[in-house]
Amino acid sequence: MCPTDLEVYNGLDGINVTQRKTGVQVWVPITSPLATAMATWERRPGPYLTRSDGSAWPYRSALTHAWSYELETNLTLAPLRTRGLVLHGLRGTACVRLRRAGASTVQISDMVGMSEPMVARYCRFSLQKENASAAVYHLERTIVERKIDKSENGG
Repeated sequence: MCPTDLEVYNGLDGINVTQRKTGVQVWVPITSPLATAMATWERRPGPYLTRSDGSAWPYRSALTHAWSYELETNLTLAPLRTRGLVLHGLRGTACVRLRRAGASTVQISDMVGMSEPMVARYCRFSLQKENASAAVYHLERTIVERKIDKSENGG
């Protein structure tokens, strides 16, 4: 992804990405926090993400390997080691966060460039936890309401 891939649509910044696996081009909106960070990046030709020598990553697995190495050797990242963070998981995490924020499966699919069945797959456990925790809040609220009702009615 390069600065030339940026496009404003409906007043929102986004980046055009061609998926390697499917060849489909998707426009991925850029969130405000990312836009703020990107404003500090050096403006230069070529891809945003480069190796330490400034060259492009030759293939995706090289970047994945570099991330794994950095995670294991960089003391600053030590608290993250036990969490099993992998680059591939970033899209899944985005799906879950968007779902928890109330986005529909179609909206999430369009934003992260995944099919709706894949979005549903990534969110399946998140929804279970969300529903289970909502049930607990409902139950606890009901118990409190019943106690209030009994005390008001002399019971």
